[in-house]
Amino acid sequence: MTEVLKEKLPLTIKLFLLLCSFMACYLLLLRIGNFSPKKTVLPVTFRKIWKTPVYLVMIPITLLSIFIIAGCYPGVFSTDSASNWNDVATNTFSNWHPVTYLYILKIIQRIFGNPFPLVILQTLLWLFASQYAVYLLEKYTSIRYGDILYTLFSVIFIYSYRALGNIEKDTLWNIALFLFCLFLFDFIKSKQLFAWYKIMGFTLIACMVCTIRHMGNVIVLITLLALLLYEWKSKYTDTKKRKKQLLFLLGVSILIPVFLINILGSHVLHMVPNEEYVKYSVPVSMAGAVASKETLDAEDIAVLEEIMPLEKWQSCYDKYYADSLSRTWGAIGDDALKLRDKDFQKKILLLNAKFLFKYPVTYLTAYFDMTSIIWEMGTPADGYE
Repeated sequence: MTEVLKEKLPLTIKLFLLLCSFMACYLLLLRIGNFSPKKTVLPVTFRKIWKTPVYLVMIPITLLSIFIIAGCYPGVFSTDSASNWNDVATNTFSNWHPVTYLYILKIIQRIFGNPFPLVILQTLLWLFASQYAVYLLEKYTSIRYGDILYTLFSVIFIYSYRALGNIEKDTLWNIALFLFCLFLFDFIKSKQLFAWYKIMGFTLIACMVCTIRHMGNVIVLITLLALLLYEWKSKYTDTKKRKKQLLFLLGVSILIPVFLINILGSHVLHMVPNEEYVKYSVPVSMAGAVASKETLDAEDIAVLEEIMPLEKWQSCYDKYYADSLSRTWGAIGDDALKLRDKDFQKKILLLNAKFLFKYPVTYLTAYFDMTSIIWEMGTPADGYE
């Protein structure tokens, strides 16, 4: 949605799209919170294709998906994804990128020789997610024509379809995250034991979210722990068995990243580790954001100028691209190597804590701008490739 609003569209269209977004959020809250303007909830039935479980609205969704990916053959590369493809071709593995994604590319490269099967995989996952979403609308809501509304919203936010042709870990991860949310919603609303095929699907998707992007396991583990706490307070008939299912999910979500990253990545693929200063990319970028938008104290300026002049902090800051202030190939250049200083690494973390409380709006806005490339399927219209 934010990408659409950034485009040069007429104000009336932007307002209409905003209204659609707010209505979608409102309807979602009604369903999740179990409160509705109507006291009587009548079941709804969406039209299906003949006697199959596939919904009729999947026809336009599928046709649009095929149309989009057909025009992207063999896939749209960014400089980042082209680097990934080249790395796996030369068996050069490092933890600049999640090893799971690199290994998916390696398998596709070895078997097919071109990246289009990844585009097909992303499209199939997207179609499955859409089918599952419509199924949940039918099962748990009383929204008439909910299937048509879902289809209309998905077409309005066409950036989701456009992303299907991208050879990017972001696209695969975002679809997996969407599916993770759907499984989570289904688990909470069902109030009964999950079928074995659903728990296996939930587990597979949780593993994808854990390993296809760095720190994805944090999202999964925190969510599952919160769900386990919620389940602990519930008094459903199958609560004990549901807890066991959640504990299984938690266990696999912990073990799979260890196996794929620590064992497969480090000991089998001999993955080259990053330099330690790389992990400070986001704190450094947040400091750059505040430096470029706020008037800093002399003490704070002194800390930043241990690396480079304040003016360079301001000019090098890019709200979407952390590398600009933290990599030698970014605008900062060789000054990035000064970030190896252990004392400065401690200072930049303390400075981030100070900036968060002193300039909360600026800091959090910068943080969400930076992370939007992960939780939005489309790429920003005003930056990042």
